[in-house]
Amino acid sequence: MLQELVNGLTDKPAANALRAKVADEREIEVVRVSTLNIRIKSFSSTRNNITEGLTSITSELTSNQNAILSFPVGTDKYNKMTDEIEKLKYQKYVLESRNRDKSVEVLIELAHDVEIAEAIIAAKDSFLALLDAKIATMA
Repeated sequence: MLQELVNGLTDKPAANALRAKVADEREIEVVRVSTLNIRIKSFSSTRNNITEGLTSITSELTSNQNAILSFPVGTDKYNKMTDEIEKLKYQKYVLESRNRDKSVEVLIELAHDVEIAEAIIAAKDSFLALLDAKIATMA
């Protein structure tokens, strides 16, 4: 179909204008792929940081929950430890919420978007090659 369209071109300025438009659209997709790849890298890094944070907080929370058992109820140490445990529970809740928000499904969708954009770039490259060949034969 593209070959038929290109074969039907007879006006060199129109062909050059079409080529410029296709080249611009291709560049938009190239930038899109770059942006998506940055998002994938950032997403993966964020997931790792969340996982590491959850591991650390869970370990500290368990340790504090075990340590509080050695303090008499109502003492300053007991009250401070209780506050610390509540703070850690909240931090764990926040990280778990972020972990759900940063699900693997998002990563799969981003990777799929990259594949689509790369296919569009390949199609634009083919179209540009056809246009270049046609423009070369025009007077």
